[in-house]
Amino acid sequence: KKMAEPVLAPSDWTQQTFEDTSSVCRGIIRAIDEQLGIGIIAAEHYARGACLAFFLCDIERSNGWQHGIAEGDNIEFGLVEMSEEDSQFIAQSAMLKQYVYKLSKSHIASNLTRLELGSVVLEELLFDHPRYEGVVVTELEPSVQHHQFGSYYGDEEPKRGLIRLVGPYDNTQIPPIHQRYHVPAGSASSLSPTLQSPHEGEPHMLIPRGTMLHFEGRDLLTTCIVLRKGDRVEFDVYRDRSNADVPFGATNIVFLDPDREQRQYGFIYRFFFKQQTGQYGGAAVEQKFGQIKSTYQDELFWHQSEIMDRDEEIQIGDEVEFVREIDEQHGRVKATRITFLPKNSIQLTELSKEVFNGKVESSTSYSKPPLIEYDEAQTTTPGGGGGHVKQLIEVQTHSNEHYILVKGDLVEFRTESKQENPTKKRAVQVVVTKEAERTHHGVVHKLQKQLQHLPHVDLNASSTTLQKYMNLYGEIEYYDERGGGHKRQIWFYLSEWFDPAVEIYEGLPVEFNVLEGHNSQKQRAVRLRPVIVPLTKQQRKQQQQLRKQEQQE
Repeated sequence: KKMAEPVLAPSDWTQQTFEDTSSVCRGIIRAIDEQLGIGIIAAEHYARGACLAFFLCDIERSNGWQHGIAEGDNIEFGLVEMSEEDSQFIAQSAMLKQYVYKLSKSHIASNLTRLELGSVVLEELLFDHPRYEGVVVTELEPSVQHHQFGSYYGDEEPKRGLIRLVGPYDNTQIPPIHQRYHVPAGSASSLSPTLQSPHEGEPHMLIPRGTMLHFEGRDLLTTCIVLRKGDRVEFDVYRDRSNADVPFGATNIVFLDPDREQRQYGFIYRFFFKQQTGQYGGAAVEQKFGQIKSTYQDELFWHQSEIMDRDEEIQIGDEVEFVREIDEQHGRVKATRITFLPKNSIQLTELSKEVFNGKVESSTSYSKPPLIEYDEAQTTTPGGGGGHVKQLIEVQTHSNEHYILVKGDLVEFRTESKQENPTKKRAVQVVVTKEAERTHHGVVHKLQKQLQHLPHVDLNASSTTLQKYMNLYGEIEYYDERGGGHKRQIWFYLSEWFDPAVEIYEGLPVEFNVLEGHNSQKQRAVRLRPVIVPLTKQQRKQQQQLRKQEQQE
C-alpha cells in the first residue's frame, strides 16, 4: 500500500508542546556553563529543536547527584514556565550560544533526577534500512567559511541543515549498516509501526519520498566539501526522538554531485600561485587561483578552495564544470563547485548534419574570408509552404588554409555555430565540386624570383609537396584587358601550379585566376594551369637551338 506523503508541523522552537507544566520528561545533558551555573538538556519528544535550559542551583544531591553532574548524563525532569528574568540571564552565556536557535523560550527544566547511562535514547539508527539518497534543501549554518582549505571550520559546528529524501540509493559503495555497526538485539522491533511490514518475513516499508531529514556538521563523513542547496547526497537514516516536528535525521552523509541545472562549462584560462602565511604564524601555504573562461566567453575567478577533488592537479586548458556565482564581497563573478571533466568533453561548436550547396560570391583575400551564397529552406508563413531564401555565409578561415576559393566556384559545405551564439554560422568542411573558369591568360615570365614586401608564407602545410614549393615564387606576364589592355606582371606561388609532377618553365602559356588584394601590388595568380601541352626538357632544348640558328641566319 502506498504511504501518504508526510506533512510537517508548521511549528518553530517557540511552540509550547506541553500544556501541563508538571509533565515529566527525559533527556540528556548536552552542555554546562559552570561560570553562570546554567546547563542545556536535549529532551525527548519536545518541540522542534527540543533543548531546554536548567539551573545548577536547582539540583538536589538526593536525586542521584552525590558525585556531581557532567555532560552526557541521562536525566528525568519536570517543566516550569520560563520568566523574563530567566531568559535574560540565560542569554548572557557565551558558551551556550550554539544552542540559542533551538532553545525553548517557554519552559526551563527543574527537579532533575539522574538515570542510568543508556536509559535515554534520543537518536536511533534504523539498522534494517538501506542507504538513501536525497537533495539538500537547506544549507548548514554557517555554511560558507572557506578560503584556504575549502571546508567547514571554526568554533561553531554547522547546524540546521535539511535534506529532502528521494529514495533508496542502490549504487552506494558503503557497506550495509550491520557490517559497520554492532546491531543490538531487537533493533528491528524498535521501529515505529509505520516502518514495519504488517506480515512477518516481508520487507519493511521504506521512508516515503519527500520526507524531510535534518542534519548537522557532525553527520558529514568528510568536512572537505561544503554542501550547498541542490546538492545530491547519500546517507543513513536515524530516528530523532528529540525532534517532534522532523522526526528523522540523515547521518554518515556522502556528497554525490551538485545541482545539475546550475552547472556551466569552461576551461582553466589562467593559473597563479601565491605564498600565504598559515594560521597563527604557521608555515606558509601555497594558494592556487586564476580565471576560468566559460563556453559563454565569460571570465570567472576561481580559487583552489572551490575545487571538489582536492587530489586533482590543475593545468591551463583543463576542462571543468562549475556553478557561476556573484562574489559581492570582492565585486566579481566567480566559479564555485568546480569539478574536472575528461579531455574533449566540452563541445564549443555545433556542426550541422545537413550538407549545403552554394556558389562562392567573394574570393579568398588577405583581409576578409571568402563568402558563399547558398539557399536555405525556410517557412515563410505559419501555415504556408517552404520557401528558399538566398543567404551569404562566411567561410571559417582555418577551413581552407592551403586551398583558395575563387568567385564562381560551386561548393558543398556544412555549417558550424558556437554555443554562445548559435545564430551566427560559418561554412566549414568546404569542398569545391566545380571550379570557376579561368579569367586570365598569360605567359610564365620568371621563376624563383625573390619578390619583396610579400605577405608571410606559412610553411606548416599538411602536404610535403606544398612544403617544398610554398617558398618558391614566379611571375606571369599578361595583358590586363579590364585595365585598358596594358601589359602587367603578377606573382604566384609555385604551389599554385596544377600538378607538381608536370614541370613549369619560362615561356609556358598559362591561364589563371587573380586573387584580389588591397591594391594591385598584392594581387597574385592562383590556380595556374597550361593552355598547351607542356614541352619536355629535350623539346625545349631543341626549340632553343632552332631559335638560335634562326637568329644567326
